[in-house]
Amino acid sequence: MTTLQPSTTATEALASVLTDGWARWVRPPDEVGVAELRSAIRALLQRHAPPTLWSRDSVPFGENAMITPTGFVIHRLLVEYPDLRPLVLPPQLIEAVQSLLGADARLEILGTVVTDRRRPFFEWHTHIDGTDESERYRAGVWPKIDRLRRIFTLLYLDDVDADGGPVLVMPRRVGDSCRPPYDIHQQRWPNDVEIRPAAGTMIVIDECTWHAVMPMLRDGERIFVGAYFAAGDTPPAGWADPSLSSVPLTSLAAG
Repeated sequence: MTTLQPSTTATEALASVLTDGWARWVRPPDEVGVAELRSAIRALLQRHAPPTLWSRDSVPFGENAMITPTGFVIHRLLVEYPDLRPLVLPPQLIEAVQSLLGADARLEILGTVVTDRRRPFFEWHTHIDGTDESERYRAGVWPKIDRLRRIFTLLYLDDVDADGGPVLVMPRRVGDSCRPPYDIHQQRWPNDVEIRPAAGTMIVIDECTWHAVMPMLRDGERIFVGAYFAAGDTPPAGWADPSLSSVPLTSLAAG
């Protein structure tokens, strides 16, 4: 398990994505606005009232929402709650993203995921091209990606302990092979890193980094706000939200 220590700046914190394939940005919950974010998302959850927070197959559920293998996903959080923009897109994050992906980096999508102990072990996977990689895995064909093109961020609103579904990542450098080094159905890989983020911690992962999530072993919900950022010259993902991806990042942060 890694020990999470506060970082001076987001740019400093996110720099390790280049050498480790992942990074963490730790801030106090009050600074992040954890209580406000969690309250807003809980209100959305009650409004949608899904019958379950997990499904083996993705099922549309109401406007801007789906029940998926990841959990109950609300895709367009800022449409539902535009006032949350300063909390989920703080200027420090935008500056850090641009330092990694370039000044013309764009936000492709931003939403929230709520899940619980019904979700089983989330097997090892990547987010190359922002797509489902099941066909790529079956074919055994993996692209050669030499630079950082896309990252995704996970802002945790709950303390994740040993029973809360720790995140597992397999460290890699940008440019390393994208092939899975071990069986993706195996829970633990040699030399993997287990992360138990505290509320207010943001985990940042390169699209090519293999990662998995342990199942929750306790009651309650596990909530995070997730976003995809891509370099300006990276082909957009098919699910990218044009209302976000067509707007300069600095404009989004400014609200």
